[in-house]
Amino acid sequence: MGRHSLMLIEDEASVVESLREALWDEYEVLTAGSGEEAIAVMKNRNIDLILLDVRLPGMSGITALRIIKNIDNAIPVIIISGSDSVDIVLQGFRYGAWDYFDKPFSIDALKASIEAAIQQSTEKPNEAGGGPLSVDMEELIHNTLEYSLRLESGLQSALQRFRERYIELVEQKTPHSL
Repeated sequence: MGRHSLMLIEDEASVVESLREALWDEYEVLTAGSGEEAIAVMKNRNIDLILLDVRLPGMSGITALRIIKNIDNAIPVIIISGSDSVDIVLQGFRYGAWDYFDKPFSIDALKASIEAAIQQSTEKPNEAGGGPLSVDMEELIHNTLEYSLRLESGLQSALQRFRERYIELVEQKTPHSL
């Protein structure tokens, strides 16, 4: 199997160059400056993961995310943005985003998230990506993100708390069978 391909959907040239340079040795990095361009590329190329800026010219990143997930729900999408809006982040998770990074972010943390997303999507292709969130899950995500952004403690620690609470919620809703 060759290198995994990533598509970076970003209109800011400095971010594109920085991420391309940071990721090119491990991944094939394709770029698109808009959601429309990315969707056109997806029709002709197999993409293993998408890095998606929320603020794009033309269609919004959230609209692009929804279309991408309709094309291929299993493709992991990591949102990158300079926006501190909890609502934007929540919308991203509501429509199936794998992770969220607020600019500026740690390249090492981004690489770890990329690796985890690709690993999960190749191990469980039918389970990757999101789906409609329950009210409990939406409230949990909102509260976790709001707390994280308020304290600026970083999304990774917030995601750890989220995963722990998510497991509790799933276990409450899933009867254990022997």
